[in-house]
Amino acid sequence: MTWISQNFPKGVIGHNITQLDPTVNAYTLELYDSGATCHMTLIKEPLINYQPIPPKLISAMNQCIFDAMGGRDLMIHIPNGPTHSKILIWGVLHTLDITMTLVSIGLISDTRYSILFKGRMCIIHDGYDNVVGKFAKWDSLYKVDKNGQLSASANRVAGPLTAMDAHC
Repeated sequence: MTWISQNFPKGVIGHNITQLDPTVNAYTLELYDSGATCHMTLIKEPLINYQPIPPKLISAMNQCIFDAMGGRDLMIHIPNGPTHSKILIWGVLHTLDITMTLVSIGLISDTRYSILFKGRMCIIHDGYDNVVGKFAKWDSLYKVDKNGQLSASANRVAGPLTAMDAHC
């Protein structure tokens, strides 16, 4: 269930996801991205055991480059029918150049979790094939807002990299 982080020096932190209790207290929009190679967030406060890192340049699909300045572990909240699952993801980069939390589908699938996109739904199973998350596609993206509901938009008017910038 773990693998070596490419975001932090070896031995400092690894990636992992761990399912916890199903209560909700999220901070930001979560975008589930199959093209992302790392987890990222713009908000420092919810990162557990935050650790600054030397500036790390990250290239987006639209050729934009932005800086990561730290990171660590982050609790994400995944809708699952009438409840939610809390999942701890490790090795999350902190950057001010994005407008939401970016969850890497590739890194989640590197663990014992599996992700299925079917019928405009994202369904996440744990290693025992239990559904731990299920939510619909909205605005052409798989995303969850701070209340665990679908969001109408993942874009900010101007400034940092937006979800649409990263996918165009």
